[in-house]
Amino acid sequence: MTTRGDVPPARSRRARIAATRWGLLALPGLLFVTIIYVAPLSWMLLQSVLSPEPGLDNFAQLLGSPGYQRVLLQTLWMALVATGLCLLIGYPVAYAITRAGSVMRRILVIGVISPYLTSILVRTFAWEVLLGRLGPINQVLALLGFRTEGMLLSAGAVIVGLVHILLPLMILPLYSVMQGIDDSLTRSARALGAGPAQAFFRVYLPLTLPGIEVGCVLVFVYGVGAFISPQILGGRSGIMLGVIIQIAIDRMAELGFAAAAACVLMLIVLAVLTLYRTGMAGSIEWLAVRESIARARPESPRRRREGAPRVRVQARLGDLLGRSLDSTGLSRRSGLLWGFTAAVLIFLVVPQLIAVPISFSSTRTLIFPPRGLSTQWYVNFLSAEWLSPALTSLTVAGVVAVAATTLGGLAGVGVVRGLGPRAGGMAAVLLLLPLLIPTVVAAVGLYLVFVQLRLTDSVLGLMLAHTALAIPFAFAVLSGHMRSLDSTFERAAASLGAGHGAVLRRIVFPLVRPGVLVALFFTLLFSFDEAVVAIFLSGIRVKTLPRRMFEALLLESDPTVGVVATLSLGLSVLVLVGSARFGQTTRRWSGSDAQRRAGPGPAE
Repeated sequence: MTTRGDVPPARSRRARIAATRWGLLALPGLLFVTIIYVAPLSWMLLQSVLSPEPGLDNFAQLLGSPGYQRVLLQTLWMALVATGLCLLIGYPVAYAITRAGSVMRRILVIGVISPYLTSILVRTFAWEVLLGRLGPINQVLALLGFRTEGMLLSAGAVIVGLVHILLPLMILPLYSVMQGIDDSLTRSARALGAGPAQAFFRVYLPLTLPGIEVGCVLVFVYGVGAFISPQILGGRSGIMLGVIIQIAIDRMAELGFAAAAACVLMLIVLAVLTLYRTGMAGSIEWLAVRESIARARPESPRRRREGAPRVRVQARLGDLLGRSLDSTGLSRRSGLLWGFTAAVLIFLVVPQLIAVPISFSSTRTLIFPPRGLSTQWYVNFLSAEWLSPALTSLTVAGVVAVAATTLGGLAGVGVVRGLGPRAGGMAAVLLLLPLLIPTVVAAVGLYLVFVQLRLTDSVLGLMLAHTALAIPFAFAVLSGHMRSLDSTFERAAASLGAGHGAVLRRIVFPLVRPGVLVALFFTLLFSFDEAVVAIFLSGIRVKTLPRRMFEALLLESDPTVGVVATLSLGLSVLVLVGSARFGQTTRRWSGSDAQRRAGPGPAE
């Protein structure tokens, strides 16, 4: 006889069997990521101590040489500077977005994410034009009486490019956290006599620490593994470790040294992630899915006690800074905040528009504004030299989008519905790992394995690599949708005799269909724009459009890159308009609040 709180053994057994069947859906995605992504990283670790001879000579060469030491320190320094600048610039912008009305907030969010609707090569191309000797920035400085050859090919140019690329990674987590803060807390502090700045530093700022931590970790991790920006904008003065890795493989064929450098870079990232996970009590999920930061749990009593001295120091500094700003009256001038936000949006959006006039230039020199107008570069884009890589990218991206969305979507359903908290957490970390390890590290591991399997310079190799890197996007989107869905519908269908296949096809898929379309779009966009792995794996026979753009920027002065950028911008505008209309259709179609929450939201 069972008590009221007991679960009948037969029912409990059926529930376990059902959970196991749901959990099996995650197995294909987990196996794919393990074989195609984790195994090459393990092989890279082995090659760092086995090639060309067993031992630690590769690490000794990297860490013992003064030249390589300078590169390593410069890599850390530039990543830290970019992180600090992104925090100083991004925090006021995120705060302004939360204070804007619904229409203005949507405009600001679109402005923030707009850089991610174009390739990193497009953004780097824009800064190559702006910071060059003939660029508008240098021309303005010359008019002011400064004699300079431009910022291009310097550490400063790399930092500017990194800040432009990474700033959204700081703003979006901060905005997600700020959305959940109750404004009545700061109003209460003001009612008790605190000035605007004092209430901000004492009450509001501490509540945004989870967003600050996530933003800083993301910006530093992606910054320290940068490859495209330092290669094109930095020259010898702004070289970073990712460039050294590519040179070791492409020009010197020192595979063991490249593997050792990639291992050092990976260890730096893992150390930062470990510090974030243990020292800051953060979650890996928060780093990959920004909306999940809002679900941050409050600190435990033990952690509050351990952090009490730090909190007292922060309170004193907050009082000091708050009183100083309140005494000047700057904290009461809201126009400064909106003016700063407008300037940042110009910084994020306008550089990409530079490509449009450049694409109509009559000369090969990258000059802005162009000295004459011509459509010759659009005609050049239709040549086999450019059109063939574009078709290759479209083919690879189409296959990758379907494969990654299928594997990542099934994994999302399996992890959320079938696995327990501990097993689900471990599976999620494995599936999200490609988002956290620098792509240049993965590219080295993939190259070392694929060159043995003769998959380099092949369409199949690119498809496999891109699918492994794109699965986290689909998993993050669809696992979030599954968490927001009520499982009652699934249990009701199962109780009426529907099998798992029928439940998945007739219940789950219709409810997460908006998420599936979002996942398809982002995995397609990722594969089409992915440059780092394409540079390492493609070559003479198979060449993607990003690989061709990279060659044009690094080795040539070809305004055809501006044509690609212009077409990409036009496509992005169409996608934004289409997604807005699709969102309205989805809201009309859903009919329930639970389903609306499962629909597409702002994404990176």
